[in-house]
Amino acid sequence: MVYAWYTSTKIWYHPPMTKSEFEELVEELRSRGSELEDVEVKEASGGTPTRVWESLSALANRSGGGTLLFGFSEKDFTWIGVKDADELQKVVGQACAEMEPPVRPRMDLFTEKGRRALVVRIPECARDHKPCYYKPSGLPGAHSSVSGTATEG
Repeated sequence: MVYAWYTSTKIWYHPPMTKSEFEELVEELRSRGSELEDVEVKEASGGTPTRVWESLSALANRSGGGTLLFGFSEKDFTWIGVKDADELQKVVGQACAEMEPPVRPRMDLFTEKGRRALVVRIPECARDHKPCYYKPSGLPGAHSSVSGTATEG
């Protein structure tokens, strides 16, 4: 994946994920049979997962950031689709805005046979602003990612 750093605005720009990049990501998850170090999978077939901010914090605090993939089984990575993609984007966006510092994600939607998946790419938080944490829970809410699992740190 290509990321561009704009020094004048001090933000990462994530170009849109292509369909082929999306398919490669899903195939890698399936071939490994587990989440990747920088990729967390969430089903979201019943709605927005609770405490999504833990994953946002963990990925923002990890070197290189990471990716949240919504709409896939967490066990075998089959495409099941999200319940309401628009609502999920809204809730994830709100959680990102409530992070300290705020997280500026790139969100891309993919559709297959009526099912939708949401890919949320989270940039790494600048070193001088770490740890990135969820403001409503305070600094103890800072998380780090170990082997694709969010842990409180």
